[in-house]
Amino acid sequence: FAGLVRLVFGNAMKFNAEPLHVVHQSGRSLMTLFEHKYREVERLAENMKRGQKKPTKAELKQQSKDAKRMEKDAKQRAKDDRKRKLDGDVVMTKKARIENDAQAMAGGTGRE
Repeated sequence: FAGLVRLVFGNAMKFNAEPLHVVHQSGRSLMTLFEHKYREVERLAENMKRGQKKPTKAELKQQSKDAKRMEKDAKQRAKDDRKRKLDGDVVMTKKARIENDAQAMAGGTGRE
């Protein structure tokens, strides 16, 4: 199961190689979140195999808080990355428009 999940998220990053691409960012964020949550599941499974005690309510509550914080941080990073990419696209669009205007004034077509 874990191998397939890693493959899916890894492919999202591999085939959308540009780090600012939304699919790449989402794959990276989800991979991080999966690794964190799956680590908890593996730990619980190991504890059950060893016959160790179950985690206390306080431990579970802290783990839940940590997971929520990590998820919130991952979402915020993805949102910030998307905003940076959009800002960069706007700058590139304005740059292209200026270049086209300059070429048109110089007698060129503005398209190549």
